[in-house]
Amino acid sequence: MTIADMILYLRQQLLSLRSDNNNRQMVAELLATFKMLTRAAYSSGDEALVALLVDLTDSTRDMYMGKPLNGRFPTEEKIREVAGKHTAMMMAATTVAPAAEPAPSRETLISPVIEEPPVDEEDTSPLRPETIQLAIKEAEAERNEQRDEIMATLTKLRQRNWHDHTAIRDGLPQQMRAYSTVYDELAVFMRLQAHKPMWVGTYPINVDTPASDIDIIFSPPNLRRFLVDVRDAYGDRKDFKVVWQPIKQVPSIVVGFTCEGFSIEFFAQPRPINRQDAYRHMVVEARLLAIGGERAHGVIRELKFSGMSTELAFASYFNVEGDDPYDALLKLAHASDETLVRRFLR
Repeated sequence: MTIADMILYLRQQLLSLRSDNNNRQMVAELLATFKMLTRAAYSSGDEALVALLVDLTDSTRDMYMGKPLNGRFPTEEKIREVAGKHTAMMMAATTVAPAAEPAPSRETLISPVIEEPPVDEEDTSPLRPETIQLAIKEAEAERNEQRDEIMATLTKLRQRNWHDHTAIRDGLPQQMRAYSTVYDELAVFMRLQAHKPMWVGTYPINVDTPASDIDIIFSPPNLRRFLVDVRDAYGDRKDFKVVWQPIKQVPSIVVGFTCEGFSIEFFAQPRPINRQDAYRHMVVEARLLAIGGERAHGVIRELKFSGMSTELAFASYFNVEGDDPYDALLKLAHASDETLVRRFLR
């Protein structure tokens, strides 16, 4: 089986699964195989073959996510062309004319012959089907191990105490300043303790930027009493303003002001904290970060630095469909850990 035959065989398998929604596991195995082949092609230095396999990998990932094949899905002709050039390149690299042997000297003739140990040559022969199956099994085992680690992390996340802000206190300078502003300068959790404050947003999940607001939500027993206490404590702060309006038919109060260079926003509703949208957003975003790992964390921060909102950055990275990323993420808040892993683990 040539390289072209192998890739065409895998391509045909992928096409045969296009209309079968019950074969996500087989699509995942094909995705792992294309990733393995891409790494092998990269080490060979053949940029055209790498680009071809990247397109196949992206197409397979789209199919795994339930999306149609993209316009970069390689044709049979393209595969034969690129694979043929790759085979020719490999053959040219391994075909070297033998050097002429010099005439033996007198010393060589009378010296004992010492045989050099054989040098292992790189195997450039086409991969056999059993080799592909072994690679699939190894990739599947690696993916299962990764999935188990993520599930364990998500289990711990469900037990997280979101009132513990030591990670912000001990974080980067921006986070330490935010912590000092909340706890030392404003003393929010002491002055407004009766109204059940909860710090939400970007700081608790470590995706804040220098432009990030400090967002604190409340579940006050009485909204009027909350507003009186907030005015007494922070009414003299710069840019202090209050908006009282129903949000999704729930009476709500939004308070804004600035302090130590931070924009502060208080949001209060007469409903439990864990039922408020801002809290549910924060938790589902933390779960997605656990699945996406360091790469997701880094890319999302970059998107936010470019000016994207938090919700749009998450929706863009994880390909969350929907016209409104805010509502689209809220819908994910009800999904189980297994569902999120199955959908978003790349």
